Amino acid sequence: MNLSKPHIAALLGLSLVLCGCPGDVAQQVQQVQQQTQAAADWERDFPRLKTLGMAYQRHIDSAGKGPANWQELKQTGGNDPALASLEADGCVVVWGKSFRDASQGTAEYVIAYLPSAEEKGGAVVKLDGSVANMTAGELAEKMAAQGLAP
Repeated sequence: MNLSKPHIAALLGLSLVLCGCPGDVAQQVQQVQQQTQAAADWERDFPRLKTLGMAYQRHIDSAGKGPANWQELKQTGGNDPALASLEADGCVVVWGKSFRDASQGTAEYVIAYLPSAEEKGGAVVKLDGSVANMTAGELAEKMAAQGLAP
């Protein structure tokens, strides 16, 4: 049997409830549901955002700066369906940045995230192409430090 992270989280939460662990059962169930949703979001978003990060990096390598828009990004990314789905989902992208724009370092400079991350946190793409999980507060701080407001 091959279980995904959301399934494992749901099973662990259910086992806590069934074992009669102390505390409010409704609160425990709600926490499990939130953890399960966060795991499912990560599982869905990570590969798509990683594709975006790699395409952004390739564009910098070939043009000296990040793409100016979705069209340039998709051309660099070989028209990968992941990029089209991110565009359709309203992914926020900081266009046209280069490595020298990252005063706090490329591993700290946020270039993309899904709109839901502004309110509940989530996966973000950094200028070095990595994908990390941030809280909504951390994302707001990073964007403010970059001179951009989410």
